[in-house]
Amino acid sequence: MKNYFVSQDLWVVTHHLSTPLGVSKRVWRKKNAAALHAIQISCGAEKFNQIKNIHWAIEAWDKLKRIHIEEEKSKTDNSGFPYLSL
Repeated sequence: MKNYFVSQDLWVVTHHLSTPLGVSKRVWRKKNAAALHAIQISCGAEKFNQIKNIHWAIEAWDKLKRIHIEEEKSKTDNSGFPYLSL
């Protein structure tokens, strides 16, 4: 995903909620929509259902990141090995 976002000049949208200086709100909304769409179509049905009501790419990205961390923690915890923070 990161490579796609960088190639389409969308990476910044997944890391900033407010419109940066020098970028029009219209352009920012279009970039957000493109990034959010890419995130949504890259998810399976279960993950999509967890982010379908989110309107900002950064919020969807952060939520999926938290979900992934929790899933990885659960896998590690359930295997009998302590969870190590990387």
